[in-house]
Amino acid sequence: LKDSVMTALYPKPESQASEKMLTLSLQAPAEARVNQEFEIRVVADGDLDSFNNKINYSKDQIQALRIEVAGSDVNSWYKEEFDNNLGEIYLAGNITPKEGQKNIAKLVFKANTKGQAKLMIEGQKEITINIK
Repeated sequence: LKDSVMTALYPKPESQASEKMLTLSLQAPAEARVNQEFEIRVVADGDLDSFNNKINYSKDQIQALRIEVAGSDVNSWYKEEFDNNLGEIYLAGNITPKEGQKNIAKLVFKANTKGQAKLMIEGQKEITINIK
């Protein structure tokens, strides 16, 4: 009760009242063929100017080949690396402020075996690519 009275008497400024967020998302093809290289775009929406995320992927179905950052809205990278033994990609950096969607990186993979390849930004919804 005490906190609600304090908030009523001394409301937080608008900038502090709503929590700012940056949401990363993956844009991927619905399917790929074995031995085919394919790209997944990582994009961001939101107000923050920095990010630190881990992306998990099905290491048996797909293999990360490289992270392409040309044309990215990231102005300084802290981490851009992957580990095919663990099936993990780590991305961290600062983003150039701008309205709307921000381009983070292109992830280039190779499809290894048939099946359902799954990718997920930690704490978010999983996406699936059908490997034929």
